[in-house]
Amino acid sequence: MQSISNTPRVPRIPNLRDWPGAASFLENEHSLPRELEVGEVAAFLCLYGFPAIDATSWRRGEPAPQLRLRVPTHGELGGQEHYAIVGELLGQSGQVNFSWVGLRTLAHLRTGFHDPVKAALGAG
Repeated sequence: MQSISNTPRVPRIPNLRDWPGAASFLENEHSLPRELEVGEVAAFLCLYGFPAIDATSWRRGEPAPQLRLRVPTHGELGGQEHYAIVGELLGQSGQVNFSWVGLRTLAHLRTGFHDPVKAALGAG
C-alpha cells in the first residue's frame, strides 16, 4: 500500500549566490531604466525639485543639484561579480531629494554609466 502525504512539495529554491541564472534574472527583472527622451528630462527632474530648463540647462540663479555615487560593497552572484551602487541626488542645500540602490556588474556600469557620460562629455 502506498502512503499518501498531506505535506505539499516545496520546490528547491537555489541560493542566489550559487545560481548561474541569477545575473540574467536580475538583469531582466531589474535592468537599467529606459533612457528618457530629451523632451522628458526637464519634467522628470522638476518632479524631484531640480530647476531644469531642458535636458542640458539649469535655471539661472539657482544652484545645480549634485549626483553622489558610492560603491559600499560587492560580491559574487551567479558566477559574476556584482557591485552595490548607491546613488543620491542632492538638492540645493545638500539634502537628499532622491536615492536608490542597485546591483550592477562591470558590464552594466560600462554601458549604463561610463559610456553615456563619456559621450556626453566628449573627447578630453
